[in-house]
Amino acid sequence: MRNLGAGIRGFILGVVCTLLLTGAAAAYAANSSTIEVYFENLRYMFDGVEKSPTGTKGFVYEGTTYVPLRFVSEALGKEVTWEGEAKTIWVGKKPPQLIKLTDLPVRAEDEAGMLAINNWSTGGHNTAAEASFTINGKTYSNGIGLYLHDMPYPPYIRTGGNAAYNLAGKYTRLTGLIGAGKSKFSGTAEGTLTIVGDGKELLSISGISASLSPKNVDVDLTGVQELRINFQSDRNGLVNMILADPKLTPADPASVKPAPAKTPSDIYIVTRNRKAEYVAIRNKSDKNTVDLKGWSVVSSDGKETYTFKDSFTLGPDCYVFLTSGNEGKSGITTDFEEYSRTLIWSTKAIWNDQSEDNAELYDASGTLVSEYK
Repeated sequence: MRNLGAGIRGFILGVVCTLLLTGAAAAYAANSSTIEVYFENLRYMFDGVEKSPTGTKGFVYEGTTYVPLRFVSEALGKEVTWEGEAKTIWVGKKPPQLIKLTDLPVRAEDEAGMLAINNWSTGGHNTAAEASFTINGKTYSNGIGLYLHDMPYPPYIRTGGNAAYNLAGKYTRLTGLIGAGKSKFSGTAEGTLTIVGDGKELLSISGISASLSPKNVDVDLTGVQELRINFQSDRNGLVNMILADPKLTPADPASVKPAPAKTPSDIYIVTRNRKAEYVAIRNKSDKNTVDLKGWSVVSSDGKETYTFKDSFTLGPDCYVFLTSGNEGKSGITTDFEEYSRTLIWSTKAIWNDQSEDNAELYDASGTLVSEYK
């Protein structure tokens, strides 16, 4: 038996066995071990080209041939790095470090005035039975939550609440869990989570309640400039919805492209509900009133069009809903102090629950200013 000394012991920690060459399992010696090895004058051929390691040679131990990991990896074009704190060897690119969504600035929209960050105590009124974010008995220290009651507030908005983020194309993926916390009061409400990127629905999960385990959220965000996370309820009681442990995967900085130039508009489509048959349009300005005369909303698939033929002013932070199908047949229009108004588009179904039918908003000049896909 031969004591290898510190140099060889350090080398053993930096080698990989025939896993790299023949698929055998890797073996490592503890720092305090002594082993007997046989150094061999090995030849290394890579795609027909001979390459030689500098420094330590390969050796044989108990019938297995070991070669320097760095030499083999770099000969194959792979970078090798050592992460001392985690005692981890990385071959090739290290995966990007995930970013907590809650570390990014958030903009609360619509009913999200009670948006809570990381625990319910940060979000004002709610009916959560516990201050922490807890889903089906498990507590999460990171997440966003929104309490939705049985009536939308202000009345007739019905768009739920949005947590909006400016991503600027810097992320490629969002992961997390969606569920609901127990309420202090009884209720049978179920929630729906909708992830929207640049006006396109990327994911929709319904049937969320406190009695169920959380569901996985996994969304491709490649190229997305603006992310909106929508919390909605069926209003059949109370629900405390939680997006737990939401994390973003950063994009390769070299792949991030500037957002395409477009004329900004304060008027945009908040949502298009394919089942309930309505489109919600909002003026997000906090001071400007816009006359929608000559503006139009178009169903991209069926080409049905609603045009504001007469003067129709939409004040700051105000909404207008265009209803169709059964809601259109009801003949009900609303005007809640001009904050939120409902107009009838058609008694026929416009959207027919067709995911490929986009809602497009054009201004009086015929310019596309907003689209909901």
